[in-house]
Amino acid sequence: VPTPKRSERVEPRMLIARSFDINKPGAEIEKLVGGVLGGAILSGKFRVGDKIELKPGVRSEKKGGQVEWKTVATTITGISVGSQFVKEGGPGGSVAISTTLDPAATKQDAFVGAVVGLPGKVPPAVEKLDLKISLFDYVIGTKEKLKIEPFKQYEPLMISIGTATTVGIIQSAGKSLKLSLKRPVVAQKGDKVAIARQVQSRWHLIGFGVVL
Repeated sequence: VPTPKRSERVEPRMLIARSFDINKPGAEIEKLVGGVLGGAILSGKFRVGDKIELKPGVRSEKKGGQVEWKTVATTITGISVGSQFVKEGGPGGSVAISTTLDPAATKQDAFVGAVVGLPGKVPPAVEKLDLKISLFDYVIGTKEKLKIEPFKQYEPLMISIGTATTVGIIQSAGKSLKLSLKRPVVAQKGDKVAIARQVQSRWHLIGFGVVL
């Protein structure tokens, strides 16, 4: 498979597939290392010392139970590819980025699904999606060949975009599929979305969509 040509002049963008704390129990405060973000760089290059932001960020509740998501800002303190530490990282393979984040905040993959970029350069997180869909002939992963039934209003679907997975509730299904999301995602026009439906008490892939 030929390696795709990538421009280094575009804005750097990374998808987070893992986030974790590498400090051992009992470590001295002076020797604590900031939280680590693991994933894949889609475009551009990140460098040690870069200030970055993560979206959707962290969930918080306002008075009255209203939920909002706040962008998280941090600084890159180290970049590793495999077992090697480098000064900059670009597309191709997995990369781990050390940050100044409180390591407690990155435990248990807390930032999986988030998108990393330079301050002000990450697209906004959205809570609604409008998709142009393409469905398979049959449901994927069932023993019998099951044809895909028409969508129903307010039916839940599982969608995956980048490293983010969330549930979308169908608001309408016609020329496009309009979804209201349980958790916001960073999405731009043209991004591809995998669509799964609950069939026989399990989620099964039924097609994909393109963000309109």
